[in-house]
Amino acid sequence: LAASFIANRFTVVLKPRQIGFSWTAAAYAVWVARFQPGAVILFLSKGEYEAKVLLKKARDIWVNMPKEWQLSFGTDSQTEITVPSIGSKMIALAATEDAGRGETTTLVVQDEAEFHEFAESNSAAVKPTLDSNGGQMILGSTVNKKKAVSLFKRVFQEAPENHWHPIF
Repeated sequence: LAASFIANRFTVVLKPRQIGFSWTAAAYAVWVARFQPGAVILFLSKGEYEAKVLLKKARDIWVNMPKEWQLSFGTDSQTEITVPSIGSKMIALAATEDAGRGETTTLVVQDEAEFHEFAESNSAAVKPTLDSNGGQMILGSTVNKKKAVSLFKRVFQEAPENHWHPIF
């Protein structure tokens, strides 16, 4: 999974519950934030609570890295972590219609993307920020059986012709 994140700009992951996707995505995001100075990571989830949980996983990974890799945080809140010495930051946002709009991002992780109420408009808001600098997007989700049609299902079903790398 991590190798796929490294090798592909756009990755869509259809997954069962509780297999470690969010931990792997958080670890990858920490690696990007730490080793790509100036990185801006957005963690988007269906709600603010879920986004905060994803950022907490990234924080837990950061503080448990080897000491020589750790850098001090500037802001360290439930919704944002900044690393001023390298200009990187990680932000947790609920996937609202405008979440991430205007922020030039390096990586967007959408966890449980199938359950985002505003998936279409949110993706339209963040995609231009990714395109402006060659940024990455990772969509991961279980299936929402209550939705016959969704952005997540369409992206997964049309991959790889749509330039998304599918993982099941």
